[in-house]
Amino acid sequence: MYRAIPSVRSADARIPACFYEPKDFTCVKDATVQWWDPAGRDPESTRPGCMRLVEAGKRYPPDTWPTEDVISRRTPNDPCNTEGLTN
Repeated sequence: MYRAIPSVRSADARIPACFYEPKDFTCVKDATVQWWDPAGRDPESTRPGCMRLVEAGKRYPPDTWPTEDVISRRTPNDPCNTEGLTN
């Protein structure tokens, strides 16, 4: 088992917090808020649209998840999430 991984919050929007708690078998402990922008243009893709990262991909553990609806938090300047693109 990987119980020695410390419970540390991620400081990088691209890297999830990963640790294990007692009787817990899942590693990822946080998430980002994203929204689909059909008019978005990702410079790393030839396809139209992109998933935009609210607050530049800030990671939220479950106990700090925003209470507002994602629509109220999005801006047209949110960066595109390029993870997993296949052009």
